[in-house]
Amino acid sequence: MTTAESGAASGCHVCGGRLEVQAGYGELTRVTSDCKPWPAGGTLGACIACGLVQKVLDARWRAEIDRIYDAYTIYFQGGGAEQAVFSPAGEALQRSERLVGELHRRGLAAEGRAVDVGCGNGAFLAALSRAMPGWSLVGTELSDKYRDRIEAIPRVERLYTGPLDEIPGQFDLVSMIHALEHIPHPVELLRSVAGILRPGGTLFIEVPDAVRNPFDLVIADHASHFTPVSLTSLLARAGYEVVSVSSEWVPKEISLVARPGGSAAVPAGHAEAGALEGLQWLLGVRDAARAVRDAQGGGAFGLFGSSIAATWLSAELAGAAAFFVDEDPSRRGSQFAGRPILAPDQVAPGSRVFIGVGGGLAPKIAARLTRDHPAVRWTAAPPEPPA
Repeated sequence: MTTAESGAASGCHVCGGRLEVQAGYGELTRVTSDCKPWPAGGTLGACIACGLVQKVLDARWRAEIDRIYDAYTIYFQGGGAEQAVFSPAGEALQRSERLVGELHRRGLAAEGRAVDVGCGNGAFLAALSRAMPGWSLVGTELSDKYRDRIEAIPRVERLYTGPLDEIPGQFDLVSMIHALEHIPHPVELLRSVAGILRPGGTLFIEVPDAVRNPFDLVIADHASHFTPVSLTSLLARAGYEVVSVSSEWVPKEISLVARPGGSAAVPAGHAEAGALEGLQWLLGVRDAARAVRDAQGGGAFGLFGSSIAATWLSAELAGAAAFFVDEDPSRRGSQFAGRPILAPDQVAPGSRVFIGVGGGLAPKIAARLTRDHPAVRWTAAPPEPPA
């Protein structure tokens, strides 16, 4: 591990502290957040002051981000349908439906006005519209690529593509679903959000959990890699009171509810050792997948999933997978990385499937699929470092 020189390009983009650059990271293949392979060569650092694990936001990273977003295709594996999240028993539910349900159970009012910052193709707005018909809705995005789709959602006022302070009126709810991790200098954005919240309004944030899901570290366009500790610290620094933070709403993700007006005190930073240990775990996962690929006994080799982890493993294994396995009905029958996506019951007997999933889910999935489809060899990734 070497220490980056402090300065505008290499300093922490939250507190300005010095970054410790993580040796070996630049050798890892990366992935874009829309699940496309991306070349190795990134730089990952950890702030010695506030502890946040983050990319070094230099000119090279910014140039890469422009290239990634110019070709961005959200949820292309499922034809634009939001990916499902699964219970340990394999029951599927769209992520946004799950999040809206959790907010409703925690007292979200029957009426109000909400804006989804970084709304993508409108999945969360659509789920909120279906579940909460008393709400008026607004979306924001960098481009108007999905304007027609978003503005066709019932009760959506319109899509905005400019700064937040150009949106008229105030809001009872501001949501940021898998948006904050993309943002350089997130404190500035969070303070802007406070300016559009009504008194007593709620900020809801959903981000990947870098400890429970170390694959987050190889996503090229993620500026920050959060843990519950570092995310809570960030909100305090931006002037919010954190009402709740949980890693249980959606597997491998952090769900945070906050309101403006918190204490000015910022929790002391510390190195996010759990997130950084994920780098070594990724190498172990890659080696375990190679062992399954090279196992004797015949049978085709496949990878479980068709998202970030499967994209990364496929690239690290030089495209050795003959197929992918996904339990999400919206993805079965399509192609991913030039290979078919199969349901578990479509995998040929004698095949070998490696389950590279974080969050402690891989052994549970392997046990369930071995029970239901014993003619296939299902192998789980090694356990992650303790959280």
